Amino acid sequence: MKTISFETLRDFLARVLGAAGANAADAAIVAEHLATSDLAGHPSHGTVRIPQYVDLIQKGEIVPGGPFRVLSETPVTALCSGGWNFGQVNARRAVEVAIAKARASGLGAVALRDSAHIGRLGAYSEQAAAEGMISFVAVNNHGANPVMAPHGGAEGRLSPEALAFGVPRTGFPLVQDMSLTVLPEGKVRVARNEGKPVPPDCLLDAKGRPTTDPNDFYGPPRGALLPLGGPVGYKGFGIAVMVDILSGALSGAGCTLPGRMRSGNAAFILAMRADAFASAQETAREVESLATWIKSCPPRPGAAEILLPGEAEARQKERGRQAGMEVGSGTWGRLVETARTLGVTPP
Repeated sequence: MKTISFETLRDFLARVLGAAGANAADAAIVAEHLATSDLAGHPSHGTVRIPQYVDLIQKGEIVPGGPFRVLSETPVTALCSGGWNFGQVNARRAVEVAIAKARASGLGAVALRDSAHIGRLGAYSEQAAAEGMISFVAVNNHGANPVMAPHGGAEGRLSPEALAFGVPRTGFPLVQDMSLTVLPEGKVRVARNEGKPVPPDCLLDAKGRPTTDPNDFYGPPRGALLPLGGPVGYKGFGIAVMVDILSGALSGAGCTLPGRMRSGNAAFILAMRADAFASAQETAREVESLATWIKSCPPRPGAAEILLPGEAEARQKERGRQAGMEVGSGTWGRLVETARTLGVTPP
C-alpha cells in the first residue's frame, strides 16, 4: 500500500496526463477528479484509471483537447458533444450548461455524447450542489460494453449503468452515487490489480457461472456483472434499462447494442434550482428535518451509527487530507510503470 498526500498524487497524475498529450487545464481537471475519487474512498474511479486513459489516448479513443460543442438547445435543454475529450472535462462543462439554464428557468437538462469516461458521478452532483442546485446524473457506456447481465441472464446485455442524485445543504451535500451493478467495473479492476477476489454474487464467468475471480470477468472470453439487488436484482436491472434510455437514446449516442465498439460515456444531466417549486427556505427546512429524523434512528446491534448519503465520503476526505491517502500496491505499480513509459518520474 502506498501512502501519499492528496496534492502530491494530484500533481503526479496531472504530469502523467500532460505527458500523454493533455493540455495543462484539462490535465488539472482530470487529475483533480481522479485524486478526489481516491480521497473520497472510491479508488474504482481514481488512480486506477490512468493506465486505461493513457492506453485509450494512444489508440485514438480519447482525443485530448477535443472540442466541447452545444449542438442544439432550448431555454431548458441542450444536446452537447464532447469531441471525445476526457469525460471529466466534458461532464463538468455539461453540468455548467445545465446550471446556467436552471438559474434562468428553474430547470436545466443536458444530454451529452461523444465523451470518454466521465468518472465518479457524485462529483457532478457535488458541483451542482455547490451552486445551490438539486441534480440527477445518469450514464451508459455510449451504447457499447454490454457487460451487465439482465436479471436471470447468463451474458451481458447492458453497460454497467450508473446514476447519482445530489441535494445541497449546510455542511456536506446529500449525494447518492451508485452503480446499477452489484460492483462497479472499477472495483473489479482494483481487485484484479491487487490480486484479490471480489465478494460472492457479483460476477459471472463466461459460461454464466458465479465466480469471485476478477480475471473471470475480464477473460477472454469475458464474463458479466450482476445487477444490483441480489435476489431482487430485477429492481436494479429495471432501473438500468431506464438509465440506458435516458443517457443513450436522448443523447443520440445510442442504447447498449452489439456491434457498438467505441466505449465512453453518454450522459443525462438534470439541474434544478432549489426554489423552482416550493421556496428555498421551505425546501432547506424539510431536508434538514429529514436528515435529523434519519440520524436519530437507533443503530442495530453491530452498527455504529446511521450515515446519510454522502456522509462517509465527506469524512473520508477529511481523514485523507490529514493523514494521507492510501493507493493499492498493484494500482500504484501500474501507475508508476505507465508514468515511466512516458518519461515522467514518480514522486
